[in-house]
Amino acid sequence: MPALEGFRRLRDGQTGADPALAALAPHFDADVFPVVERAGIARGALQLAWDFTTGSDERTTDDMLHARAASLAAIDASPPVVTVDAVFEDDEVALAVDDHPELTWRMIYGTFTAPRVVEGNEPGTKLLRDADGLPMAEGAIEVPFIAAVPASVRDGAAGMPVLFGHGFFGSKDELEGFAARNIMNAVRGVGFAIDWQGMSDADIGRVVATVGGEVDKSIDFAERVPQAMVNWHALSRAIESGAFFGHDAFTRPPARPGRDELRVPVIDVSKPTCFIGISMGHILGGTMTALNPDVRRTALQVGGAAFSTMMFRARPFSRFLFLMDISMPDALDQQKLHAHMQSQLDRIDPASYARFLFDEELPIGPSNAPDGRHALLQMGVGDPQVPNIGTELHARTLGVPVVEGSAKHDIFALDDVAAPHRGSGLFAFDFGVDTGFYETATPAEDGNAVHEAVRRSPEALTQLDAFFHEGVIINPCGERCTVDVPPGTPE
Repeated sequence: MPALEGFRRLRDGQTGADPALAALAPHFDADVFPVVERAGIARGALQLAWDFTTGSDERTTDDMLHARAASLAAIDASPPVVTVDAVFEDDEVALAVDDHPELTWRMIYGTFTAPRVVEGNEPGTKLLRDADGLPMAEGAIEVPFIAAVPASVRDGAAGMPVLFGHGFFGSKDELEGFAARNIMNAVRGVGFAIDWQGMSDADIGRVVATVGGEVDKSIDFAERVPQAMVNWHALSRAIESGAFFGHDAFTRPPARPGRDELRVPVIDVSKPTCFIGISMGHILGGTMTALNPDVRRTALQVGGAAFSTMMFRARPFSRFLFLMDISMPDALDQQKLHAHMQSQLDRIDPASYARFLFDEELPIGPSNAPDGRHALLQMGVGDPQVPNIGTELHARTLGVPVVEGSAKHDIFALDDVAAPHRGSGLFAFDFGVDTGFYETATPAEDGNAVHEAVRRSPEALTQLDAFFHEGVIINPCGERCTVDVPPGTPE
């Protein structure tokens, strides 16, 4: 079979009559043909040869790990400073939340300082880099936070610290909603929420503008996400160091009246710092908790790993697909972009950092021994917002088993384990919905309530409580977990 004519001319040095081939010739002569000749293959015998760039784990994660190291050193040198701006307590909580104020004793609003690892604080900003091109920390930014102290802590012992990760291009304000505060009340945890910088509501305008016009810049938001991870590092360190306890909002009077100078914290830092991330909070939370030096137990709910596997199947992403249809109407071009996007999103994808959650320890962090760090993945069968294959892929990447009672078993490459299980695992809840829409790699045309139902399910909350407090994954149903959609759950 003869070589293709264009390549034959490159091979035989006959490119002079073709400007396009002539432009390629120096590269092939310097970097391609000498390599194959050193391998013992004659240049004149080649039918086709080309070179390409390969990726690596190190190249994918280097920026994030350098930002982590620089920021943790900066936090040690200059600990976070906490400011409280507003407190709503008891009946005042109704002024701060959408509904069910009785779930919450205090809503607290303020800021804390965190090392700055990006050039600016606006969408589209780039990582700060030193003379060698490596991410660096310089100065500090003020990070707004919301904290929710539940009624169960008011009426009982000090609560455990629980970090809350919001959903798809949402915000910390989700902690004001019923579902998030109901979780905190159920697990007796003091909840803290901040924005996922780079993928919060403040970034939507930038993403819309690029997807609808400058598609080559549509993944720019990923450059800002390391700042979000740094902000979580600073927050968890501020909690564990007691920086919040200098404010009355995070303390209460002692049991003995008349000794107000002996106010006691509403957070028990002897309990493990936990994280609950929902939807995108699961996705980015999988990355964050693998890198965070303080989080010991992480609950990752209705999310997954591998952005490109999930995006074109996820209903929330359809708003961006609509714009892409306008700016890039050819479906094949969209799939090319789709494949390219994953290589960029690998830098923030939880699959890229899965090894750090259990297997490969990072400097300055918890032990990855069996009792050192645990993860619970909760999935709703037939979730139209984030497809189950994304959750299952994340579970496979982490190497966690499926826990007895899960509504879905026989998942490829995942072992089963009996309940109760001390450690990490995947658990699925079945709300009785048709999963036929999964047969195509497109967003579901008709929605269902599964994505929202998991966070509201009494059974899921019971499981969360046991996991956070005891490090054990239980079967809250006693048998296969087929449950009802809680009343009032939106689609």
